[in-house]
Amino acid sequence: MTIYKRKILLLTTILFVLLSFISIKNITVALDFPFCKSNNTHNIGIRSSSFNDSNYKVLWRLINPSPNYGDISFVDINNDNNLDVLVGISDLGLFALNGLNGSIFWSKNFTCESCWFPTVWCYGANLFDLDKDNELEIILSVGLNGTVYAFEKDSTNIWSYSPPGDNIGNALLGDTNNDLKQEVLVSYSSSKKDKQINPGGIVSLSPENGTELWKYEDYRIISGTIAVTDLNDDGCDDIIVRTYLDSLLAVDGKTHTLLWEHSFVKKDSKDNTLKTPLIADVDENGKLEIFVGSNNDFFYAIDAESGRKIWEYMTGGNIGSRSSLGDLNCDGVLDIIFTSEDGKLYVLDGLKGRLIWSFKFGKSLNIPDCDCFYITFSTPLIGDLNNDNRLDVLIGGCESYYALNGKTGETLWKISNPSSEERLDSVDIVDTGAIVDLDNDGENEVILLWSGLGIYAYDFSQGLTGKRIYWGTARGNSLQRGSSLAVDQDNDCLSDYSEHLYGTNVAEKDTDNDSLPDGYEISCLNTSPTCIDSDNNGVNDGNEDFDDDGVSNAKEYNKRTNPFSKDTDFDGFNDNIDLFIYTNDFIFYAPTFGIVFLVTFLYFIRKLARVKKLKRKK
Repeated sequence: MTIYKRKILLLTTILFVLLSFISIKNITVALDFPFCKSNNTHNIGIRSSSFNDSNYKVLWRLINPSPNYGDISFVDINNDNNLDVLVGISDLGLFALNGLNGSIFWSKNFTCESCWFPTVWCYGANLFDLDKDNELEIILSVGLNGTVYAFEKDSTNIWSYSPPGDNIGNALLGDTNNDLKQEVLVSYSSSKKDKQINPGGIVSLSPENGTELWKYEDYRIISGTIAVTDLNDDGCDDIIVRTYLDSLLAVDGKTHTLLWEHSFVKKDSKDNTLKTPLIADVDENGKLEIFVGSNNDFFYAIDAESGRKIWEYMTGGNIGSRSSLGDLNCDGVLDIIFTSEDGKLYVLDGLKGRLIWSFKFGKSLNIPDCDCFYITFSTPLIGDLNNDNRLDVLIGGCESYYALNGKTGETLWKISNPSSEERLDSVDIVDTGAIVDLDNDGENEVILLWSGLGIYAYDFSQGLTGKRIYWGTARGNSLQRGSSLAVDQDNDCLSDYSEHLYGTNVAEKDTDNDSLPDGYEISCLNTSPTCIDSDNNGVNDGNEDFDDDGVSNAKEYNKRTNPFSKDTDFDGFNDNIDLFIYTNDFIFYAPTFGIVFLVTFLYFIRKLARVKKLKRKK
């Protein structure tokens, strides 16, 4: 082989490989498509144009003059097989309410004469069977009087504990030594200026009597809601906690030592104060991710094992709310939902941090020229709000709470401030509400907290709301852990609560073994998660091909293509062609590649011929 032939072969091979790589990269992006198109067999659900005051009624209300914030949990207090309501109101205390009529069973009021802030900051209640008597007890943190309390359901005191410092965070439960016994975990800090000589840390308490089991001390730690999960696969829960130096610490629950620290780079000299972290396994690789927003306008995804940043997303303002999780676009992958002080609610793809949709709140109706940045105190809640078996968003903004279509962000319906004429000086919404089935009718009710007006429970017309709930309270559910694993232990995008309603297995991602996750079958395909062949046609649901593109439903799920569109990425090629090219690196991606290759080859052949011709002339 002459030197010219070798050059031609080498250059052609390089070009071939480069173009193949570029093509494969392009198709990878194209197939990472962040939505699933509508299945026409779904219920249509209510639309905002047909929603009015006749579609809902106030089930009950508790008039409360507090202008501050609250968190909600649920437990059956009076053993009538209906859920009752526990509301931790920041500047008053804990209220236990009858879920059916709103009457007060009991209340716990707290005071703090030495508090530096005009509220005691009562967190939401956590529920756990402390003494193994098959009855749930209540764990409660009161932040600024620095005390953790344990109560019976009837409000009888069990124990209390005050760690060092004068501030504590929300108490959570975790098993840090793998003895199958839960401990009470809480962060604490000091409000004093000279923090290096004042206490800060994490303490573990016995749930039976509140005695101290172990303590991790670091003066940088600030009180607030921690996150608890097993970060390093040793079978023991670990703790994620924030510092006043704007970093996240991961503390090994077994050894009580630091696993890692992630410091956030300041953006444009803005405050880096972090919000409450979330935990989830969005890429289903068995490794957890941490999601956290910051006052520097950015939202972050962090690898939970190493503390490495995965992605970041910039908004136009401080990340103000606690964030939520849910598969809104029915692609079988959890999305991240949060608000920003730029007046928007954001829905991001949990895998890549790319925007799926956003919702812009309007101007205040009561205060001229006032943007609704106050919505940053309202945590997005995730459940079916229009009876189409899919997840939607409930969010408070200005004088209204909005139900937003989870797939598109369009307004499904809204409920306005019940007494807006009495509130001409303010537009803010308190921290959160809740989505819950209070009367066991199989349809969701909502509880809304109106600033300065009280707590309202709303019942809807039959068939208006569905029964699915994924993120029903500010921290997911009454476990308050802020983790998808506490809401959805098998990670199938169907909450444990909804699994009981649909009759699926809470510990099995694919109850009927058809290669399709339970949540994906309900949200996207409208097939039965408990029947391997929903239409009894002799074909496994996973092997069905609803769009006749040569790609099975199960493969469409695994590759994140649209099971109701032959050409997910609108590139002129059916998904089966795209996927074949995607998995075969040395196949031409498109005719243009062949044309480029042919032109290049002919160019070098012509050049070789010219060289030979010149040699003959010589």
